[in-house]
Amino acid sequence: MRVVLVGIVLSGQTFLTLVFAAFATLFVGLEAILRLSERLNLTETSNQKLKNSQTSSDESEELNSAIQKLSEMHGHLNGLHLKSVNFKSPKFNIVDGWRLTTDQPSKAASNLYLFGGSTVQCIEVADRDTICSNLQRLLNSSSESICVNNRGVSGMTIRANQTEFAKLSLKTGDIVIVYFGANDSKLDVYLQEAKIPFCFIPGYTKLLGFLRIQLRLRVAEWIWLETVKPANRTLKNAEANAQDVEVALNEMHQMSLKAEAIFFALLQPNVFTKRSYSKRDLEIHNRSKINPRIVKIQYNEYIKKLSRYPWFRPITDALDSHPGTPYLDWCHLDSSGNNLVAQSVFSLIKKEKSK
Repeated sequence: MRVVLVGIVLSGQTFLTLVFAAFATLFVGLEAILRLSERLNLTETSNQKLKNSQTSSDESEELNSAIQKLSEMHGHLNGLHLKSVNFKSPKFNIVDGWRLTTDQPSKAASNLYLFGGSTVQCIEVADRDTICSNLQRLLNSSSESICVNNRGVSGMTIRANQTEFAKLSLKTGDIVIVYFGANDSKLDVYLQEAKIPFCFIPGYTKLLGFLRIQLRLRVAEWIWLETVKPANRTLKNAEANAQDVEVALNEMHQMSLKAEAIFFALLQPNVFTKRSYSKRDLEIHNRSKINPRIVKIQYNEYIKKLSRYPWFRPITDALDSHPGTPYLDWCHLDSSGNNLVAQSVFSLIKKEKSK
């Protein structure tokens, strides 16, 4: 009898060992496939970069050098407007604390102020390639007498934009545009819970978090996307944040109305809102430190809260026509992306002006 029991125990242990070995083999195999796929995408991206002109590389080095010098002289970029800093260089200029917009008319009937974060400040490109400079040239070509002013600051939320907005001396016919979404969608904590039946496994989300974040296993990321969902508190945080954004934007709208100025709030595109992905988009998506789920949850809350207002426009599809990808990371754009966003803003202004 003892011999039989020992045999059963050994047989059970052998079975568990085989199951574990099979699972480990599958896990390692999937990890290898995912990493190989990433490597192929990186190789393709590298080959594409080799085809780019040396001018583009030289311009990036020139920009980085100017920004480093500016930071050494005046501190972090998000405080330049508080000190009314002035800085000159061939490709990157700051005037009274704000990023220079090129091609501004010497005289204009009205001003346009574009508020936002680093995606409006656009330090990744030269002065002439920012959203504001592209928009200025479009307005000039249509004979609109409007001077575009860049009010983008790295890290700015809508509440912070509102503080700077309150300092403006608006006049009749001025235009205020708030370009938001990226900074306001970074909620404090993304709480998650496992779906059924995985929620019954003790420490499941913590183990996945360790494998994803600490060991950076791609297969753990894939499993996490399929088996984990946002906790109720995350959904409540997103709703509360959207409500706060709604209040702030309404206040800015009311102040604009009093000055007889035009006001718009634009929900900006990001790589997670693209309808179809290039291989480069997919690589950016997978490598992003920003959680795509929380951004999508927050964007949905913005649309639910703000869609009833005539001054709100989601322009999340502004880059869908791009033949490749304009993204440098999950939300920052190259010159081609900034141009497409500027075209969307220009179309909005022309439609408003034609009323």
